[in-house]
Amino acid sequence: MANLLNFSICIHRQCAYLKATSMIDYLKICLRHNYAKKLLKNPLLDFYASYNNKTWEIRTTNDKGEEIQPCEIAFYKDFRFKVYSSGRVIIDGSLHKYWNQGEHNHNDFDLKNVKLMLFDFLNKFEINPEEAIINRLEIGVNINVGYPIDRILQNLFNHHKKEFIKTHTQTEGNYYQAEHDQYRLKIYNKSLQYQKNYHFDNEILRYEIHYHSGQLRRVFLLKTINDLLNTEFSLFIKDISTQLSQSLFYDFTITGIQSKRLMNYSNRNYWSNLIRDSRPSAYNKHKRILAQYIKENSENVLSQVVEEVRRKGLDLTQGGMSINTLCIGGISTPLLDNKLCPITGLGISMQRGDSKLLSVKGLRFYKTFNYKAYNAIELKYLSSKWDHSKDEKKITEIAHNIRNTYNNQRNRDIKNLVTLQL
Repeated sequence: MANLLNFSICIHRQCAYLKATSMIDYLKICLRHNYAKKLLKNPLLDFYASYNNKTWEIRTTNDKGEEIQPCEIAFYKDFRFKVYSSGRVIIDGSLHKYWNQGEHNHNDFDLKNVKLMLFDFLNKFEINPEEAIINRLEIGVNINVGYPIDRILQNLFNHHKKEFIKTHTQTEGNYYQAEHDQYRLKIYNKSLQYQKNYHFDNEILRYEIHYHSGQLRRVFLLKTINDLLNTEFSLFIKDISTQLSQSLFYDFTITGIQSKRLMNYSNRNYWSNLIRDSRPSAYNKHKRILAQYIKENSENVLSQVVEEVRRKGLDLTQGGMSINTLCIGGISTPLLDNKLCPITGLGISMQRGDSKLLSVKGLRFYKTFNYKAYNAIELKYLSSKWDHSKDEKKITEIAHNIRNTYNNQRNRDIKNLVTLQL
């Protein structure tokens, strides 16, 4: 699918073109045990378990001899489904790769497509968004910064005194990461990740924060997928840009000054020693002095990067969902005008092919992408007795009342026809 966002950005005196960006990528959710049987029977999932191929005994310990809980595993478009013997279900994977059939996450993926993929995923596996508990969530953006990314990474030292550690993996290559108890910052050269299969005109910097459940609930009051669908995503953008701005960064564009102090400031080990020796007052003092050097004698690279993170993130969250197009799996499919619910008059092409009325699936779609239409339906077809119920209960009752309205209308038509014949 062609990139939805492809525009130029200018950083200081250098211009470049942004080729890829995304907002939500990795997602990990936990489901109640009542989903276990349903998922195990889902035709889209092929489960397997670790067992001894001679004795057929299910594996209950790892290579270290430590006890592990047996589970069955399946994969679908980069998402991994783990159903444990206790009935607990854990699902995790890249929502962005899911959009690209599980192949990659290097292209544009904005908020409207995030919501479309969540809608598609939830309905494909019959998951109630109010029951999908979020354990992990990754929020990030890809930007072109106009400076050598390696130099940026090499001079990014600490975040709240947590060192950015250089790490290497086979799947992601080199990246720098600052680990906290409830979240971690991660930054790397995204263009190197897919350089064997894709061509990039400019280097792409990927910056992301991985939130744990505790941080999501404390900062964003976010617990379930339903909360995520209804959250103000600009809050995430504000947080990730603020967090990056609070990092300790040595600006390699500093000019006009030569001193031993500045040489120390450019040395990662200098700052690590201050932290290790438990000298917070000295650390804070020299961080302030470095900030003044950067402000007065550099191009202020980090501030430019932070500003692009903020601008790009806000751009991803803006713009409404066009209800005339349904994008599933990266394929744009028009909603057919002649596929309408006879009671509400709304399109129902996002539902099953044999659907006649607006159902739970369609109501979820409108609630996510066209709340104005959903709200009008709720006002007309939801009894006031359900005003304080959970969203999913409201949707169920609305669908029920739409069916009742249809059946009552059909029965009246039949009765009138019989009366005319008599």
